[in-house]
This record gives sequence, C-alpha cells and structure tokens, in this order.
Amino acid sequence: DLRSCRLLPLVSCTLDSSSRMSSVAAPPLPTDLPAPYVAGGCPQFSPQSRSETTGWVPLRVSAKSSTEDLEVAFRSASKDGILILEDLPRIPPFHEVDSVFRTLQQDPSLIARANTAYNKNLVFKDSFAAGRGGASVDMKRVIDLSPARINTIHSAEPTLTTDIGSDLTSALAFFEETVRTVTPKVLSALGGVIGAPFSDDEVRYNYRLVDYYERPAVTHDASATSGSTEPPRCGAHRDFGPATLIFQDGVGGLEIHRGGEWVPIAPSVECVLLFGLCTSWRSNDRVKSVMHRVTNPPGAGGEVSQRRMSAVLFIGLEESAELKPVVLFEGEKEKYRTASVADVNPKVRRKWQVREGTVSEEQAEEEAREAVEFPTQESLIRHLYKLGPTTDEDGW
Repeated sequence: DLRSCRLLPLVSCTLDSSSRMSSVAAPPLPTDLPAPYVAGGCPQFSPQSRSETTGWVPLRVSAKSSTEDLEVAFRSASKDGILILEDLPRIPPFHEVDSVFRTLQQDPSLIARANTAYNKNLVFKDSFAAGRGGASVDMKRVIDLSPARINTIHSAEPTLTTDIGSDLTSALAFFEETVRTVTPKVLSALGGVIGAPFSDDEVRYNYRLVDYYERPAVTHDASATSGSTEPPRCGAHRDFGPATLIFQDGVGGLEIHRGGEWVPIAPSVECVLLFGLCTSWRSNDRVKSVMHRVTNPPGAGGEVSQRRMSAVLFIGLEESAELKPVVLFEGEKEKYRTASVADVNPKVRRKWQVREGTVSEEQAEEEAREAVEFPTQESLIRHLYKLGPTTDEDGW
C-alpha cells in the first residue's frame, strides 16, 4: 500500500489529475514547441494514463531519487513492468529531431552514406518508402544509432554527422546525458530487485529516433487488431533487453497490455520506463516484461492521424552476457535455462526484423514457416528456454 510507503514524497499512485499522491511537481511542458506540444495543445488526450476497467495508473517516481528509493519503487512496479520517471535532467530536443528527419528526407544521399558506413544493420529505416512494407510491418521512419555504431560510421565517413548538421549532434547529446545521469541509478536499482548487479562491461545502449508520420486515420486500435490489414504504427511486442526508456513528444498512441486490456499511456514529457525480457529472465519472472504497442492517437479526428515522434533509449546486454535466473527464496525453482545473449539473440532477431521490414525474401519465407508454431519471440523463448509454467494473462 503506497499510501503508507516511506516513499510517499517520491512515488505516487495517481488516481486522477486532482489527487496525485506526490509532492514533486511534474516538469512543465516546454513552451518553445509548436502545437500540439505546448500545454493545453492536446485536448483530446487524458492528462493521466488510466485503465478504463480498473482505474489502474502506472507508478511515478522522481529520477532524482536515491538508488535505494528507486529500488523500492521498482519492486512496487515489478508486476506491471512499467513506471514513469519524473524530474529528468533534460527533455528530448524534438525540434532538432524533426529537423534531422527533414534533412535526411531532403537529401537521400545522407541516408545512403549512413547505411553504407554501418552495413551490419540499417541506420535509417523506412520500409514502406523502400517498398518493403506490409500488414505486419511497422509504419514509421527510424534512426538507429549507438556509441559503437557512431564510432564505426565516423571511421568510414568522418564528415557525415557534420553534413547532417548540429541537430543530430544535439539529439545524440540528449541520449549521452541520459546514459550518464539516469541509467546508472536505474541499472543499480534494477540489479537490486533482481538480486544480481549489472556489470559495466555487459551493458550496451542503443539510441532510436522514431517518426510515426501522418497517415490516413483509422479507429484507435484498428492498426493493432488481430486480423486487420492496416499496418501497425508499432506492433505489440516486448523489448528484449533489461529496460527501455521512452520519451514522447506530447502525441498519444503508446499503450501497454495489463489485465487483459490495452491501457493508454499519457503522452507527457516524462519518461516511460519499461522492463524487458532479460529482466524477466534474470529475475526468474519476479519482474514482468510488459507488452506494448503504438496505435493511432486516441481521439484523433479527421482524415489524417497526426504525426508522433519519440526518442527511445534501449538498455541492452552484450552478446557475452549471461542470462541466468536468480533464485532468492526457499523453494523457488528456476523458470529458465541458463543461456548467453549470443545464443538467444540470433534465434529471436528475425522476428524483430520482420516488424522492421528488413528481412530478405528467403528469411521472410523461413519466418512464415516458423510462425505457424512460434509466432512471437516469447513463444520461441518459452519453447527453447522456459522451464516453468506461464505466469501472466499474456501466456508468458
């Protein structure tokens, strides 16, 4: 019961906008952003995330909290797999993110240079523009970078980031500051909940900028409904790594699956923290990895579903990292086989690539055959590595 929790000044279990159980005010929306990003510019969105059935809302905790207090909050949110981080040191520079996407669209040669410089995977992805879209492919533009990718690109194309412009530098500086100031406490607190710390040499970070561009409007969840031919903005999935930090631009559409229903997450400037499959694995399912998706914004009227941008920081594990369930309690049994990330990743990677629209025809055919029995990465992991029974309403 958080009303009696010692974190009362830091953690809130919000019931509505007039009864927040927190003494820390949420950071104000930036005033230099155009509508619909300014405060009051999105009247179609509820100010709080809320389950229509139960009234549930995600826990909120200050990013300024001590590691010990964050650990208490993470334990409280472990069965939901999500919480909201407030009081961030910096918010994403979405003006600059918008400018980066516009620059790349206006000069496709920059895209070609980036994708050639890092040929292990695509840096810029727009599957529908490339003619690789489909009913199960996410309809979005993506820029995927990481410290390692940036170094590789700089070695091959020393002037590329300069040619793209200072707006990209500003966006990368946001990720770098978040890694430096926020993620150390997040990982330390998460390691405390799991019962085993994360070592510096096993953690890696991926930076993702996402442009869910305007498209013909459909009903709120039609793009994610089973059997729909409308491509998803971002199809339902769990993230593989330990945790994901999602920063939104003020436009709705992000939803998480809880209690058999999809719950919208308020499109605020705060950070949405989601726990992933590696955390579930290491915690022996004491911490839930939450299924989530992005749909067209709720309440969006007219013929066009408005544009939505997000900045996503993936906390991942190096290939050499071990996925071993930590048993804490007497009588607790391991629910997973021990495996390395290098063993698991290749088996599930193709399922991510199908949603990205980056598989070859041969890979698509192989995936279609495998998907008959194992349609998701969770079903494949459950078959290959899971020892215990399913533990939640999603069959995970």
